[in-house]
Amino acid sequence: MDRSGGWMAGFPWLTAGLTAAIVVIWGAMAVTGGGPRATEDAELLYRWGAAARPLLIEEGEHWRLLTAGFLHIGLPHLLMNSFSLWWVGQVAEPLFGRGRMLLIYLLALVAGSAASLALGPPVVLSAGASGAIFGLLGALVWYRLAAPERHRLRHVPLLAVVLLNVGYGLLNHDAIDNWNHLGGLAGGFIAAAAVGVPGTGPGRGRRLLHGAASLLLALLAAAAVSGAVSPPGPSQRLVEALEAWEDGRLDEAAATMEGIAARYADVRFELALGWIYFEQGRFDEAERAAGRVLRTDPGNPEALELLHAIRYFTGGADSG
Repeated sequence: MDRSGGWMAGFPWLTAGLTAAIVVIWGAMAVTGGGPRATEDAELLYRWGAAARPLLIEEGEHWRLLTAGFLHIGLPHLLMNSFSLWWVGQVAEPLFGRGRMLLIYLLALVAGSAASLALGPPVVLSAGASGAIFGLLGALVWYRLAAPERHRLRHVPLLAVVLLNVGYGLLNHDAIDNWNHLGGLAGGFIAAAAVGVPGTGPGRGRRLLHGAASLLLALLAAAAVSGAVSPPGPSQRLVEALEAWEDGRLDEAAATMEGIAARYADVRFELALGWIYFEQGRFDEAERAAGRVLRTDPGNPEALELLHAIRYFTGGADSG
């Protein structure tokens, strides 16, 4: 062994640690939940820190934007992300160093979660390290474009890897959180530009610039995780509609819920809209909302209950 420590010095310790962390957490979930299939249970995932929208907004639990990145839904999800993290991490770690790579990883994780919150569907349970992994890919894209020693990445088919992963997500958009992936990719690219590469760039001024940019991004991420800054989006609008409904501001609740129901095909939004219409006395519109639910989900008990209530009240009005 030489003075530099031999292979131990070049081993990607941070990548190994992050990979081990998600595997250990998944294993602990499986043990406490009663088996590997338990890690697919929404209640168990929520208890461990998954990001459930819009509940995280209602309860002010924005810290879940960070913790969700260390959880995985089932064994295939874990295997895919752990292998991906190991592959891309051992490329990124020697280029950026452990401290910079950790910062890129965490910033990309939060950026992916925030993008999903701002642009994704209003009701979803989100978990997985893929946003942070895409962030490392984004950091490698920045390195290839801007950093010296680009030849060190020639053996990595980087563009093909990025396109393959993005394309796979778009083809499977019903099961994959693409906003998380794209937000993480962009966040990693920006974070890499902010932190820079060890040993490059002349002068103290450039180091101060990188330090200030990194601090700014870290503060923005901390603000998002603490809830001091919450990106507006469908989940936020859903919370506003529900709060308006609860407070009796029915016109505001109906207008907001109409926009959500028109954009997202979900019987829960149609049902909520139908009941708001009912409370407003807009019985014809409430009946049409219930009918739309029953066409999608025949026999839905809440829709049938709504129709029964409409007929009771309209029948009473006709006979009175």
